[in-house]
Amino acid sequence: MFMKIRDETLYCPALGIKFSGGEDDIVIPNRVGVFCSDAKYTANSSYEGGYITIYDDNSVLKGNGIEEKLNSYVKNRVDFGDSAIDESVEKNVGNYKFLGKGSSNRYGSETWLFLSDESTYYLQIWYTEKYKLEDYLSVIEELK
Repeated sequence: MFMKIRDETLYCPALGIKFSGGEDDIVIPNRVGVFCSDAKYTANSSYEGGYITIYDDNSVLKGNGIEEKLNSYVKNRVDFGDSAIDESVEKNVGNYKFLGKGSSNRYGSETWLFLSDESTYYLQIWYTEKYKLEDYLSVIEELK
């Protein structure tokens, strides 16, 4: 499903995208992600940056349809102390159109979930307060 090549760009042909500009990548069964940061994390420092994770089965999310699943996701985050972000974001990711909703916590970091009616894949993006959603969406490039 996912393939890493020597130029350290991570390709996801199933979605028609590639990641570039990430510092590290991880591959875990049924999901893939990239960490993007200005500095390495150490035990004596706080992490600045974020990550993008792609999962391949949105049936594990509660709700019927993307709108209900997104609302359930944000409600769950709010139940654990986050604040809902009052906007939705539409974004073409590779071959598909995704809708995203997010939440922020008291430390200023945000978490977003993106779902598509056209694909079972979904994306989760988390980043610290120094960054914006577009910083992370910009490392996702369409395969040509």
